[in-house]
Amino acid sequence: MFFSKRNLASSVEVVSVSGDDAVWTDWTIANAVKDGYQASGWVYRAISLISRNAATAPFVVKNKDNEIQWDHPITKLLLNPHPYLNRIQFFELLHQWNQLAGNSYLKKATDSRTIRELWPISPDRLAPIESKDNSTFVDGYEVATENGSKVKSTEFTTDNIIHF
Repeated sequence: MFFSKRNLASSVEVVSVSGDDAVWTDWTIANAVKDGYQASGWVYRAISLISRNAATAPFVVKNKDNEIQWDHPITKLLLNPHPYLNRIQFFELLHQWNQLAGNSYLKKATDSRTIRELWPISPDRLAPIESKDNSTFVDGYEVATENGSKVKSTEFTTDNIIHF
């Protein structure tokens, strides 16, 4: 029997329970993706098909009469969210991360008041910090430093991150 426990965003710990003894592994998201794809072509195929098909769904804003608002800023952003990834590649990546890691993150790239681009952030780079205030869920995001410790990020904040 297997249970998973999220440990920040840098790893997923898996415990195998047999009898009264629990054995924790060091299975990380990176290892899960690499090993899972290598171990099973079916995993790769299933995730590829799901994410490719999900990415083709149109993400647009509609008015109350169910008409697409092509000039709406959100529709324009979602049609071309990233300068180096086309719309399909962008949404495929988000769906793959959600299926493999359970999370995906986008950083809003803004000018003075407008979101101009969305930048995908690998889910093993960030971890939400639980808020002690009941009016908000997340107080910020932790990132791993070079020595492996976790610190609250000043670059990734609740104002500029979209967490799925």
